[in-house]
Amino acid sequence: MPHVTSVETQKKNQSRFSIYVDGSFYCGVDEEVLLKYGIKKGLEVGQLELEQILQESEINKVYAKALDYLARRPRSEREMRDYIRKKVFTYKLSAVEEGDSAIEQVVDALILRLVKLKYIDDREFTRWWIEQRTQKAKPDSLIKIKSELIKKGISPNLTESVWKSMGMSSEDLLDKLLEKVKDRYDLSDSKDKKRLVDYLMRRGYSWADIKPKVA
Repeated sequence: MPHVTSVETQKKNQSRFSIYVDGSFYCGVDEEVLLKYGIKKGLEVGQLELEQILQESEINKVYAKALDYLARRPRSEREMRDYIRKKVFTYKLSAVEEGDSAIEQVVDALILRLVKLKYIDDREFTRWWIEQRTQKAKPDSLIKIKSELIKKGISPNLTESVWKSMGMSSEDLLDKLLEKVKDRYDLSDSKDKKRLVDYLMRRGYSWADIKPKVA
């Protein structure tokens, strides 16, 4: 039966350990896996257990990268799924060789871990996104925000629900935007007025909301 011949702390990452089996490097693991399997010099391990150790090590490596990605800013579940799936291929996890079903099992397991720890929550992410887009000097409209969030896997219904719960007003946001840009346009000039209307519509405001403001 194979046995562990050496356990060495990695030079570049003191929290990871290099495992040698029968004199050859087998894989790197974090402390969690090391303690879980009681890995130490002289330990006898079966082939199945070796494969489990390797798989958990790979998954934990991807999980650590996922946490780094989340640390930059909040993410939607779809963003995290796409990122984790990409890392599964980047690190050439054994699941890649087993096919799409195995890959999705890894993705699902890591997403579930993140959800349980409340590191990802689509409702809170939507709230954060709306705040970012409406608190800036030139606020975006609900229509534009919906469009952005759809690309991140957030349904229009969820966006509208969060929008209402926050007491947001499209009219107030339009007024704020107009206050910021109105001095650039001469509303007595039809061409200038059209330029302003086009600008506001590009930001997602409807003609019904714009019309009374530029009359």
